[in-house]
Amino acid sequence: YSSEIKENESGDAFLPGECFWDPLSVMEGAPDLMKRNMQEREILNGRAAMIAVAAFIFEEAMTHQPIITLHGNELLFEPAYQVPFIQAWLDLQFGSIGSSSVMFPRL
Repeated sequence: YSSEIKENESGDAFLPGECFWDPLSVMEGAPDLMKRNMQEREILNGRAAMIAVAAFIFEEAMTHQPIITLHGNELLFEPAYQVPFIQAWLDLQFGSIGSSSVMFPRL
């Protein structure tokens, strides 16, 4: 598929890995150096994610327990708004709102 795009749309200016790199056209009109820097950052973020997944797999293999049950990992697998100290901070910032009044407003 990428070879068809190379032939039809970009010709010789096509770079490997550039196919659908910016689907929302966020970098449209940006200098080439800025586009290259963003592509490098994206590659590094992907590599960091792969290392993190490998670390999770390694930890599960060594402990023979699911990663979500290990001590110290509670915060990684719980929604942030359900963590008590984050919930208290959010209440301080935005006030305490009862969930029933948000879901069923009185008319």
